[in-house]
Amino acid sequence: MILLDAEGGGILNDAISVIQTVPQWNEAYPRDAIQKRIIDSMFDGGEADAAVQRLVDGLVVDCKAIRAYVAFSGFHLEPDVEIQIGKYSLRVLGTTGVESEIIERLNQHMEAAKYSEELRVTERERYRTYLLKHANLPVLVVEYHGSIDGAAKLVEPIAEHVALFMQFCIGALTERYYDNPIIVDYRGRFTGEFSAFMPVMTIEFDQLSLPNLRGFPYDCVIAKDDVTKLQNLGVLALANQFLELPSDTPNAIKNLLMRAMASFADGERAVSNLSRMTAYVTSAEVFFSQKDRVVASVTRGLAAANSTNESEYEQNLGLAENVYKQRSEAVHQGFEPTWGYIARKLALGAIFRMISMQGELTTRKKVRDWLEPRMPKTARCPTCGKRTTANDNQDGSGPPS
Repeated sequence: MILLDAEGGGILNDAISVIQTVPQWNEAYPRDAIQKRIIDSMFDGGEADAAVQRLVDGLVVDCKAIRAYVAFSGFHLEPDVEIQIGKYSLRVLGTTGVESEIIERLNQHMEAAKYSEELRVTERERYRTYLLKHANLPVLVVEYHGSIDGAAKLVEPIAEHVALFMQFCIGALTERYYDNPIIVDYRGRFTGEFSAFMPVMTIEFDQLSLPNLRGFPYDCVIAKDDVTKLQNLGVLALANQFLELPSDTPNAIKNLLMRAMASFADGERAVSNLSRMTAYVTSAEVFFSQKDRVVASVTRGLAAANSTNESEYEQNLGLAENVYKQRSEAVHQGFEPTWGYIARKLALGAIFRMISMQGELTTRKKVRDWLEPRMPKTARCPTCGKRTTANDNQDGSGPPS
């Protein structure tokens, strides 16, 4: 596997840069999508050659001709009106168009995946309900060569520019009444909907995605299998912990878990990269933070909780150290964090590990004892006399002065 040591979070950036030297991949996959695929490949495990080949095969297979549909609100088009904006078309699909261009292709996709007829009927009706307004709204049809997982990233700036253009057109054609402004929108914010689906599909019809441009703020569907998964992870058993009054034993593992899970949830609903990164790292600090050696304890705690062998530990320690360094730089120096996805992976893995070991690690002290073999030796600072670890100030900025 790819190993990232304390110095080298740059290995991940180097890997992304190498992939971006391939012109079609650079065009097809935004940087975030490439980073996600590399990280997922690393966490999937296996030998390095197999992981790299799996990554390359996926990049090759998933780079195809794509068609995406973005519905706009704030204005209407007559059924026979089509506006060409650059190489993109803005038109009303109508009921027939939605059925033939989206629902039927959804059905083909499910049939190829061997969904039962009963399930296909249910899914078709579900998406007909979601896409009901697409039939009457102007829809921007965006055709490009790229990837399904890069669709939202690629299409959003196009849609933003089209919205700005159409807003100007409306201003040129109408009077603007200040008590009832017309707002052109493609995210569903002004249609009374909590979902804004954008069908994205390959021209060959063999891949399809329906991302929600609103980011699924109210649209998570939990099925029976999801409940079983939560039970198996031990998450449901902690539900009552969130309802109880503050405990007089704050260092008990169930209270630590509750606070860590709550912090992680804050990261999930945060609207900025900094807020997300801070929340994810904070959820790990709940378990692992130790006075005078915060960086060492938190990074080693994250690495240990996400690892089953020494090789994984070394890799994850490099990831955790770079995540913590970036969080500190973002908070104290105003940099924009970009490693939120890795922070999320590590934080969630740590929570799951602590849940699985709560019978053994019943208090913060026992968590600390569990981690102690991984901790570096400490020494007293000649200036202040504190016992600390080199390069381990509270803010992660360097050794004590």
